[in-house]
Amino acid sequence: MPKLSDAAIGERERVILEGARRCFLKLGFHGASMQDICREAKVSPGALYLYFRSKEDLIAGIAEQDCDAVLHDFAEAGHAGDIGAALRDLFRSCLVERPRDDAVFFLQIAEEARRNPRVAEIQRRCDGAIHEALRGIVERGVAAGEIAPRHGVEATVSVMETLAHGLMTRRAGEPDFDPAATAEPLLALLGDLLGVRETA
Repeated sequence: MPKLSDAAIGERERVILEGARRCFLKLGFHGASMQDICREAKVSPGALYLYFRSKEDLIAGIAEQDCDAVLHDFAEAGHAGDIGAALRDLFRSCLVERPRDDAVFFLQIAEEARRNPRVAEIQRRCDGAIHEALRGIVERGVAAGEIAPRHGVEATVSVMETLAHGLMTRRAGEPDFDPAATAEPLLALLGDLLGVRETA
């Protein structure tokens, strides 16, 4: 049997994780069985267990995939010429424009983390990586003289994370909530929090 290339392995993992995400969104972590995930991903149980031994492995894979996507966006924002504008664009893209299902899955992971120590560790690791990346962007903006947070870097990052978590929770928990309607006031608040220095 020919050995699969790294690209082929990566594609199979992606297909399985996408199927698992759809299952978890429809049925929840406890309601979705490994058989359900196989059907949704259109893979055999043998293929599934070759890549992921448990639902916790699948949750870890999806959470890390999502974390990598956010960190990629943060890396681009960190190299922007206008840090304040880049952070506001990042806030809008991640929290307003992304599908509501992303917020629902975020809330599912947070709920599962309260019961499952392994999922809690996954969440802590991802949250920590995002916190460090966000703090690095804010620090670069301060060093460049583009922003001047009124409450210091660490407190500012903490407030930004709190706003993000609150918005994600509302999007997940309130089907009729319209994030676009609150986007502009929130972005103005974010600009004030960062102490964005207007250019002439």
